[in-house]
This record gives sequence, structure tokens and C-alpha cells, in this order.
Amino acid sequence: MMALGNATPLEPYPGTMKPWRCRCNECGAEVTPRLDGVRHGGQGACRPCGHKRSAAKRRLSEADAIRTMKGIGKATPLEPYPGSQVPWRCQCNVCGRVVTPRLDGVRNRNYLACRACAVVKGANQQRLDPDQAAEDMRRLADVTPLEPYHEAHTPWRCRCNKCGAEVTPRLADIRRGVGACAACGHVKTGLKRRTPEEQAVADMQRLGNATPLEAYPGSRVGWKCRCNECSEVIYPQLGNVRSGQGACLSCAKYGFDTAAPALVYLLHHRRWKAFKVGIAGTSTNRLKDHGRDGWRCLFTLELPTGQQAISVEARVFERLAEMGVQRGYVLRDQMSTGGFTETVSDAAVSAAELRELIETYARDAV
Repeated sequence: MMALGNATPLEPYPGTMKPWRCRCNECGAEVTPRLDGVRHGGQGACRPCGHKRSAAKRRLSEADAIRTMKGIGKATPLEPYPGSQVPWRCQCNVCGRVVTPRLDGVRNRNYLACRACAVVKGANQQRLDPDQAAEDMRRLADVTPLEPYHEAHTPWRCRCNKCGAEVTPRLADIRRGVGACAACGHVKTGLKRRTPEEQAVADMQRLGNATPLEAYPGSRVGWKCRCNECSEVIYPQLGNVRSGQGACLSCAKYGFDTAAPALVYLLHHRRWKAFKVGIAGTSTNRLKDHGRDGWRCLFTLELPTGQQAISVEARVFERLAEMGVQRGYVLRDQMSTGGFTETVSDAAVSAAELRELIETYARDAV
């Protein structure tokens, strides 16, 4: 019966269920098959030779392999077929590259033989119609494209329909909820956090003992008010009042002496490209402290009282606001000595203009 396994016994028959030492007639190797497995299980006596026979049955012919590679893989073989699991040197029929795909991947997974062409094919299948992309950008981000659509992860030149600014959002970011215009996003966030007018007025009256004389400008902007105690017109910041500072310096029992002589000064920071207008007592080290941060003093003007200096400073920034010059140009973290809200860009106004404003309002205050 061992003839069924194509093997020659090397020892007496031990029984159907026990290993039997034999020699494979095909490859000459010594093997130990069981007769029961050979006779009833259809197993060969030699396992390696069995694997080879099984592989040979499943193996594609050269012609079928070439036909599959050309049809599914879109490539022409440059060497004889080596087997389905072995890299096969071919030339891509699309781009002309020499590639080494495995026939198994091409046949069973419907892969193109050329990886570069497969990437392009996949991208084209996922690519959005340009008209649909533009519609998504208008609908989701409220912007109008200014150039043809490229792809979802590339910045796309658009114009914001709210503020008119030119922006470069990515369609992929827009689809996951990111805004297109950073400026409008900051405004939207600020409005969400902004204190309602009624609450701001109530806080100024309750905490600062002052009555607002104009609409609420924001917590970090000087707010024109009248002190309920001394009736002076003052410009406190609601944020400072909320942090415990008094609204009226004249009525405060600490800090800047409004009755003593004071300076109005003009500073410039070369690296930050900014000006700073501020006030200080004549005997303080305020200007030296700013100098350690890189500020250079351009001009100082001494006034008889600190209250006059406060008035001049407030009117200067009031005029700058009318000119469209924004305060707080330097970031809070950059100013170790404080006073970041008193800074403006040197590109928005000149030193000569600032000095003229200070001198003009000082003449009115004296």
C-alpha cells in the first residue's frame, strides 16, 4: 500500500497508525508517513513533494500570468513568470516606469502593477467635482473662490463674503468645521465672550462708582465715564475696574498722585516697531523700567498736575481712535512693565504726529 505514497519502506511494517520509516521515490528524502493517512486520507508519503504537486496544480501558465498582468495590472512583463508571490519585473503601460509587482496582489486585490499610477487613480476616484467643491466652500465657509479648485488639502485663494479679506482656507479643514477667515473668527469669538452692554454699565457703576458717558467699547479700552464722587470725566478700563483698581485716579487713595506734577511721555521700540504714550510721576523710575525692555524715550512733557496728564493721555488716544489707529499693538506678554494697551504701530502714525497731539492737548489742559 505504500506505493500509493510513492515511497519505499526502510523497516518492517509497524501498523497503520504508527510512523513508518520510508524513502521518498521522488526526492530521495527519508520520511515517516502513517499508512492510514496515505491509504484513507489521500496524503502523500512525502510532505515537501506534496506541497510541490499542489503548487504545480494551482500555478498559472505563463500565458495566463502575462494576460493577467497586462489586463488587470496594466503592465508588460520584461522577464519570464517567476511565480505569484515573487516580484516580477515589468513595464507600466500607463507611465512607462519599470516596476516589480507580485502577480498575487494584482490578481486577487485588483491592484495596478505600478504604485504611482495606483495613487493617481485613487486620488482621481476620491477627487471632488470642482463645481461641488466651490459650492461647499460658499455654503460652509461663506467665502467665494478666486481660483480653480486644486484638491482638498491645498490652500485655496478665496474672498471672505463678510469682511472682504482674501483668505486661503483648505476645503478639508472647512469640512471638519474650521473657519475660513481668521479675522471674522476672532470677531465671532469676541462677541460670544463680550459682556452685554447692560452688565458692563452695571459693573462700572457698582465697582468703579462711575457713570458711562458713551457706549461700552470693550473691557480693555478706555471708557469715557463721569466719576460719581468728584464729577471728573475719566477713562477707566472695565477690566482694570473688575480686577480691583479704582475707576477714578483722583479719588483713589493709592498709586499715581493726580495733584502732583507729572510727565506725559512718548517712547519708541525699534524691534517691535511700536510707539507708547503714557504718563508718570516726575520722581518715579517708570521711564527707566521701560528702557530695560528696549523702549527709547523720544519726548517728555511736564504738566503741573497728574490729572492734567491723565486728560492729555486720554484725549490723545481718543483722537487716535478717530483716526482708525488701534491700541494694544504690543502683546501683553511682551510688556514686563505693563502698559501694553498704550502702544500703537509706528506704521499707523508718526512720532511727529503723536508729539503734536500731546502738545496740543497739553495747551488745552493747562
